[in-house]
Amino acid sequence: MISTNDKHDEGDTYFLYRIRGPLPSDDDRLLNLVRREYLYPPSNLAYNLSKWDDPTYKKFSKEDTWRYIHFYLVKLFSDSKPGFFVEAGALDGEYLSNTLWLEQYVGWTGLLVEPDKESFRHLQNKHRKSWTSNTCLSNQPYPKETVHVSLHLKDNKDIMRVPWNFYANAHEYGVTVKIPKPDFFSLTDESYTKVQCFPLSTFLMVLNVSVVDFLSLDIQGGEKEILRNIPWDKIRIRTIVVECIEKNIDESFVSFMESKGYVLVNRDLAVKVYDYFYVRKDEETLIRKLQNFVVV
Repeated sequence: MISTNDKHDEGDTYFLYRIRGPLPSDDDRLLNLVRREYLYPPSNLAYNLSKWDDPTYKKFSKEDTWRYIHFYLVKLFSDSKPGFFVEAGALDGEYLSNTLWLEQYVGWTGLLVEPDKESFRHLQNKHRKSWTSNTCLSNQPYPKETVHVSLHLKDNKDIMRVPWNFYANAHEYGVTVKIPKPDFFSLTDESYTKVQCFPLSTFLMVLNVSVVDFLSLDIQGGEKEILRNIPWDKIRIRTIVVECIEKNIDESFVSFMESKGYVLVNRDLAVKVYDYFYVRKDEETLIRKLQNFVVV
């Protein structure tokens, strides 16, 4: 994060204070700051993906709900022209990545947002062909500073435990993290860092993007608030996957998304796998591809 120091004049110091929240998401100075300090361009180097020399990484990197999400992405976009995605909670850019296939095999690009410094270091080393940012998406309609909680496995020698599963549950301080496994936090140590967050709309304005073909939100607790604060009249998002760890369908959230023009794919399965997959109702071509799974 950028810190104030003597080289900033009084106006700059006040501006850097304001980005901690609140400040309009389309402020020109904010857009310039994000463009200059918080975005890394797509890599032009060859991919540096796992050689699968770690058996636990290999076993679990495409498990969990990844198969469920990937199934729908293949059905929807395997024959599509290159599109644009946003993945918040990108982790290392490979492990359980919802967007790597779109980038690597369908020619898409996008934005990968990962607040955890260690995970982001690994992400950059993968040489993804997308923009990357070591920040978080704000769950408010303005930028804000927050405290990020990183989780670290206490015993790295336990090969039955996958460290990346623990890194993936890093979260914003104060957010209640719902995890199916009750012993999860007893296995970890926590560390805390300040992280700058920006609204999704701010990133998209900087990148001159008005249509997002696929949005993936997996940030351990703030997903719904991010969606509630999107300026839907300015941004078109064709498909969305949202992590929702609930025992029962969140009817109020489903109703909210319906009010924004979305239909939930495979309602019965969504609550079992803890991910809600949404498609815009007016995306007729996409709806037809999922006609056996969607009830409009």
